[in-house]
Amino acid sequence: MDVGLAAKKLGMSESRLKEFESGDSCPSSSQMEKVCKQFKRPLLTFYLETPPAESHRIKDFRSLSRLNDPLSDVRVRDLARDVIKRQSLLASLCEDAELPLVSFVGSLSANWQSSSTKEIAQQVAREIRFDLDAYRKLRTATEAFGYLKNKIEQTGVFVFFLSNLGSYHTDILVSAFRGFALSDPRAPCIVVNSKDSHFARVFTLLHELVHLWIGDTGISGAISGDLIAVEQFCNHVASEVLLPESALAYEIVAYEIDKIVQEKYPLSTLGLLSNKFNISKRMIVHRLWQAGHIDESTWLYLCEKLEEYWEDPRLKQGDQDVIMSTRLKIKETVGVGAMDLLAWGLRKNFISPVKAGTVVGQNPYAASRVLLDDAVHMNDPEYVWD
Repeated sequence: MDVGLAAKKLGMSESRLKEFESGDSCPSSSQMEKVCKQFKRPLLTFYLETPPAESHRIKDFRSLSRLNDPLSDVRVRDLARDVIKRQSLLASLCEDAELPLVSFVGSLSANWQSSSTKEIAQQVAREIRFDLDAYRKLRTATEAFGYLKNKIEQTGVFVFFLSNLGSYHTDILVSAFRGFALSDPRAPCIVVNSKDSHFARVFTLLHELVHLWIGDTGISGAISGDLIAVEQFCNHVASEVLLPESALAYEIVAYEIDKIVQEKYPLSTLGLLSNKFNISKRMIVHRLWQAGHIDESTWLYLCEKLEEYWEDPRLKQGDQDVIMSTRLKIKETVGVGAMDLLAWGLRKNFISPVKAGTVVGQNPYAASRVLLDDAVHMNDPEYVWD
């Protein structure tokens, strides 16, 4: 991180921070405590002769041209470390409960580059029992995301809905990350940035699911023109699931393509199609370009219009944090599958309230109380973990 930015975050002058780094001056204990808290590093880290090596467990699939906020990038990596810790606790519980491995994780690792995106999309839809007609009948984007999230969780994947490190002071921009996946067949996890638009979350969830199929653990960004091959593949499969070629040809291209390309206000038509199919405007534009129905210049023009649309300050009101109870926060953050597993672990003493609180990101006492009271299947006599 740039010295000037670090000094600003610590509330000190740049020259003062440089003195600490060079050893010309020593920080007080309270200053070191502030440094550790601000950058979320143990005290020992700052007394090492050289910085510790960066973990390579999680890859970075994002477009570097979009990473214009170094502070957000630091927070993304802090969030990744936090989720890896949560995932390891869930994996341990899955092993204690003798739950089966999730078979599709890594099933494409050897041959994804030669695979047909259409065939893989059909395979994904079958595995999660995704009903496209039922999905389109859902009334809101929130219902659409909930439907897909529930289908994916039923396969044994844990879905986290996060956008900061526990406080709105550490909110992470969507431009820094949209989602990431941890491809462990014992306890595969997907993280979706809760600050993203409602329909974009749906696409991100499917995109990260395809990463699990490939067996890749990594951070993903937005749809853009300079993505690496694996990101393009995941985008194509996810878009094929939500908007198959047949629907693209017969329901959009045949009737609406002229309105999108030639009208002065193409976003209005895209908005109507977005609501009709329960998908984002950006994904419609991506599919049209991917299938060759619009050229690259038109695609870039429409993407630019969408960026201007989302940067409109009048649209930011919906992004404000909503005050929620601990119960609602846990349900939104980790989902039913993780809640059931954690409740089982608490009752069997396989996990402590402190570790359960770590997984859900809440106070241990409040978390354990909610988990034991609200786990969906704990009182179902036909649902047996052991």
